[in-house]
Amino acid sequence: MTTSPLAAPTVALPRLRLVPDGPTSAGSEAIDLAASAGLHLDPWQAQVVEDFLTERPDGKWSALRCGLIVPRQNGKSRALEAIALHALFLDPDARLILWSAHQFKTAREAFSNLRAMVQNTPHLMERVKPNGIRASHGEEGIELRDGSRLNFVARSRTSGRGFSGDKLILDEAQEIDPEDLASSLPMLSARPNPQIILAGTVSPTADYLRQVREQAAEGAKNLALTEYGADPEADRDDPATWASANPSFGHRLDVEFIATVEKPDLTAEAFDQERLGIWPARASEVTVIPLDTFTELADPDYPPPTSPTFSVDISPDRARAAIGVGSRGADGRALVAVVDHKAGTGWIVDRAADLIAERGGEFIIDPTSAAGSLIPAFDEREIPYRVMKTRDVIQAFGIFVDAAMNGDLVHLGQTSLIEALAGAKKRDLTGGGSSWARQHVAIDITPLVAVTNALWGAGTAEPSGDPDIYFL
Repeated sequence: MTTSPLAAPTVALPRLRLVPDGPTSAGSEAIDLAASAGLHLDPWQAQVVEDFLTERPDGKWSALRCGLIVPRQNGKSRALEAIALHALFLDPDARLILWSAHQFKTAREAFSNLRAMVQNTPHLMERVKPNGIRASHGEEGIELRDGSRLNFVARSRTSGRGFSGDKLILDEAQEIDPEDLASSLPMLSARPNPQIILAGTVSPTADYLRQVREQAAEGAKNLALTEYGADPEADRDDPATWASANPSFGHRLDVEFIATVEKPDLTAEAFDQERLGIWPARASEVTVIPLDTFTELADPDYPPPTSPTFSVDISPDRARAAIGVGSRGADGRALVAVVDHKAGTGWIVDRAADLIAERGGEFIIDPTSAAGSLIPAFDEREIPYRVMKTRDVIQAFGIFVDAAMNGDLVHLGQTSLIEALAGAKKRDLTGGGSSWARQHVAIDITPLVAVTNALWGAGTAEPSGDPDIYFL
């Protein structure tokens, strides 16, 4: 294998590194233990372990919270695995270690790696309780003869409840939701030597990870943090910039792949985030449609269209729902309105049946959303509907935003729709395209999603029905 001419000699150094005071570190123990199990850390990974396991004179961790921020595929999980092995086998205070990730498949992958290490290392395996390695779905974990446990879970609003743990490893920390923290953090509060490990990548919605990063930049106490990323002013086309952001550049990361696939195929924003670790603007700071632009499009007296297309949306927690309508006005502009916006979901099917009986038309349903649960009831009541595919959801978002920004959209000035837009965020989808974001959104956006999908349906439907007034 020859060395790629694209490889740059630049060695990545942390863009930000905070290490709390402490005379000793258990890092060398963790590194040696990992090596005995076949996990040999790169120098940068070993430094992270040393930093995070710094100890105070009384033997407790100097850092109650630790954060690792590094672009994708550099091997951050290897550092976490070394820390987890140390906690399980060498830390007498760690009776329960909980490893959580946003997606269960990520947590299960970590479990599979650690299980293989333990099973292939006799001096570790002999300390495992008989049948102490549990691989059943949802029960993944390792338990030692002394009762120490390492469990793996997908993060949720309930995943940490009922536990009293000592070390909490939060992988995919860019996806942390405040509700997840509410269930997880209190599990550590009554333990003698607790510690939280965060690891993730930059993201516009990574509010908690960014908050920890900003605290580290201010030198917060009891916090350790290592962040790798490029200078936002650096040349994005220079391999030296790529190398400066990625500690595994040219080693784990294929330089030629970055140059010939990632750089030309990813959007500039995606390349900045995924490969260069450059923080984007917060999602809450990104306005999809300026509010003043949208409010200027309101016309409460706009004539009703000739043919309604309805859509229903339900919030992910099923607390609120909305029915929206879309069509084209007499002057060709896109017309949207909120028909209903209420608490709960029990009212939807009856209301949908009444609307179709009175006004005609059809409903649009995104089957991958919470509203997809209505399909059996719509079938039973013979309420006409069409389902959307992912490409349709992407197209619907684009149609709505373009119509608003080009002045081709009109709405009735309803408060529920304006408030939803004011709190709405954009979600960039893998493979290109965008939709309205459902995670990390503090406001109910069901009215906005309902009218967006209804407008898409109106543009793809055959005209039918008679002119009528149907807005509420």
